[in-house]
Amino acid sequence: MSNMFGWIDHIAQFVLSLFPHLHVVNANEQGVKFSRGKNVRHLRPGLHWYWPLLTEEPTNVPVTRQTLSLASIKATTKDGERVAVTVALVFQVSDVIKAAVRTVDLDDALSDIGGSTVLSYLLSNDWSDILQDIAKDRMQESVLRTAADYMADYGITVLEVRCRDAAATYSISLIGDGFLTGAAGSSD
Repeated sequence: MSNMFGWIDHIAQFVLSLFPHLHVVNANEQGVKFSRGKNVRHLRPGLHWYWPLLTEEPTNVPVTRQTLSLASIKATTKDGERVAVTVALVFQVSDVIKAAVRTVDLDDALSDIGGSTVLSYLLSNDWSDILQDIAKDRMQESVLRTAADYMADYGITVLEVRCRDAAATYSISLIGDGFLTGAAGSSD
């Protein structure tokens, strides 16, 4: 029976698309509106009208300070020590148009860039130097500078990189399951 009257729903949706809709951008956000597939417009906090027939529903992007915890990064350091390091990125969106247009998933892009930056740092240093650098915030500063350069292209300002934990580990490769890690020390 519902399929019989499904055409009524389609007609109602079309009629509603002929009228403007209201969109709210909250005080801690900024918005991006795409019209006719190519024009991008920046929306400040407040009430905004859009025409569904000509414009996609605007996207809101949080612009306040945010923290993203990265998955544990496992690597073999320059001196052959197997380690795992977990960091958090503290960031803020500085350009909402770049953030909305240059990536589909902002958190995924941040995880990718942040993780690869930390991995590169781990691979190019000795474990004892890494521990000293963490204690003196030099690792965080080095990763911050590199990640900030990459993330600026996505409209992101990296405010801090925080090391949550760092440990020498061992890994056991399992078919299809990746790695198991432990903080019991090196397997050598």
